[in-house]
Amino acid sequence: MNEGTKALRAVQMWDAWGTALTRCGRDLPALLAGASPRITSPRPPTRVRLLVRRSGQHGQVSFELRVDFVGVPRAEVEFDGTVYRENTIIEGESSGEWASVEFGRKHVELHQIHAAVPKLMDAVYDRSTFVPKLRALADIARIVALQTAFDVELGAAQRIHFELRYGKDEREAFARMGFELTYANGVPFTDADEARLEARQGPNYSWPSGVAWRRSDATIDGNTASFGANAAKIFR
Repeated sequence: MNEGTKALRAVQMWDAWGTALTRCGRDLPALLAGASPRITSPRPPTRVRLLVRRSGQHGQVSFELRVDFVGVPRAEVEFDGTVYRENTIIEGESSGEWASVEFGRKHVELHQIHAAVPKLMDAVYDRSTFVPKLRALADIARIVALQTAFDVELGAAQRIHFELRYGKDEREAFARMGFELTYANGVPFTDADEARLEARQGPNYSWPSGVAWRRSDATIDGNTASFGANAAKIFR
């Protein structure tokens, strides 16, 4: 990652919020009180979710922050010295940069967006110390998005979204990282199971529901690696 992309506000906010979320433990009110942008509400927060991604042909990079609350939050967001209490589009320093604040019934979202950014997600992943590392993933895939979150009832979770590189053998890489292909109940999905499936459905067969790559701390389902026992509930 070059100095220009390091300086992108979306990347800086991902780094700052991700690091703070890891350090705060279960004390989400303390996180919100000390973070920037500052989000205040008379209601207690229940969940904080962060996402950074690069998408589209023109390389749009976005940081998304969502805070869920107990009940209607009546929240305020202080961003660059201005306090927002309703949905707003915020102009950036250039035509290729902008932000938005959105107030839902029980949540607040903030988006920071940059257009025309070179590919940088692999480098963002490498420097994100608060996201677990799958080292062999770099050999077979490109990172397209990262997520991290904490829920006061469900705990912490992270996700890595990726695109496989053409012609790479993901099975060997996943196995090298300690993953095993199993059904949802943990029973191995064997080569014989796959051969029978192909015999029934033909060469364009799809795996049965629940089949995924699993190890004790993570699951790879399709092009998403999830960490945390409750990741599916937290990121739904």
